[in-house]
Amino acid sequence: MTWVYFLRGKTAIEVVSVFQEFKARVEKPFPDWPIVRFRCDNGRGEYDNSLFRGILRVSRISFEPSPPYTQHKNRVSERMIRTVVMKARAMILDSCFRDEFWAKAVNTAVYLHARSPSHSVDGLTPYEKLFDEKPELGHHRRFGCVAYKLIPEAQRKEKFAERAKKCGFLGYVHETTKISRLWDLLGKRVIQASDVCFMESEIIGEREIDIEE
Repeated sequence: MTWVYFLRGKTAIEVVSVFQEFKARVEKPFPDWPIVRFRCDNGRGEYDNSLFRGILRVSRISFEPSPPYTQHKNRVSERMIRTVVMKARAMILDSCFRDEFWAKAVNTAVYLHARSPSHSVDGLTPYEKLFDEKPELGHHRRFGCVAYKLIPEAQRKEKFAERAKKCGFLGYVHETTKISRLWDLLGKRVIQASDVCFMESEIIGEREIDIEE
């Protein structure tokens, strides 16, 4: 099972904050499965410092850094990074979204990977192995496809105004299967919506995606 977090920088304070958020996220629903080891590369700025090591020590988590320039020693995570990046690259290339949307593609790749069968867990999906139930799949859509978001009646300016807004599908909100993440073509921003009609045979055009500087 894989989770991903995006950092603005590699400062010890930010890494500690994200790690504590992750620790609570995985240990609270599974109190019998506490984190016991933290394996990483030899990044001194983000991991090998007194602040982060102190958090691990208080939590009784062993610290296992790999030697410098030996990424193969951390092979499980390095292989997963490659798998996720390949999935995200394929989605970016299939759509007209550009590299500016790489984080959304990575998030979607991780979401789909958790719901895809894996030999590592005897042909089950990681989601099913962890939560002991089959994941819902009916809400899966093509990354980058045209998605029409319903405009609520209270927000319609006049009787014959548009009732839907054209958007591009950017992925899933991980906590629910009912809400989608969309790119608002007019507002040039990411939004979340539940009342959406998808046109998976159509891809948002590159000119429609332009991001305002």
